[in-house]
Amino acid sequence: MVEFSIVAPLVLLIVFGIVDFSRAINAQNTIADAARQAARQATANAKSSPDPFTGYSSQACSGTALTYNVANNAGCLTDAALMFTIKSVLGSVAPGSNVTQQTVCTGNPAVGQVWVCISPKDICAPACTATDTACPTTPPNLPAAGTEGDRQTEWTSANGYAHKGCFLVQVTIVYTYQPLTPVIGKLMGSGVTLRTSTAIVAEY
Repeated sequence: MVEFSIVAPLVLLIVFGIVDFSRAINAQNTIADAARQAARQATANAKSSPDPFTGYSSQACSGTALTYNVANNAGCLTDAALMFTIKSVLGSVAPGSNVTQQTVCTGNPAVGQVWVCISPKDICAPACTATDTACPTTPPNLPAAGTEGDRQTEWTSANGYAHKGCFLVQVTIVYTYQPLTPVIGKLMGSGVTLRTSTAIVAEY
């Protein structure tokens, strides 16, 4: 009995630690999947007519299949549509009310909160300025995420920004995970920050 009372707390701590570690891995995999699906959805080869950036009505959008010319004003390339997909994937990790889009994903969100950064935005207001003016011809010189301005201009304009499909879309998701085990939670303080980012070249 004495030996059991000494060993039992350690065994329980190890068991619950394994459970918490497994939950953290699941959370990391889930936010990584959400970032991949959103980035894939944003880079699909939608046509400019009908405008794929208008008329989103909260229907599900596929993050794994090309949209080609069947956007039909569904708006599956808007930030709102990407957030809808992200929240759908993150349902097992955090409720939709805890998932918010941010301009910059530096720092750590509060425990249980999820930050999402999408670059470039779907539409910039006021007007964006681009640092790149021509579409590079070799993959190593593709423009970096965040330098294109906004996705609507990139998809629909052959002049000005001029990347016309060879731009990067980057989706970053940051989530603060809180362990269930009180002892582990105290050791980790305000939780563990899980961060993932996916960048995909637009289809053209």
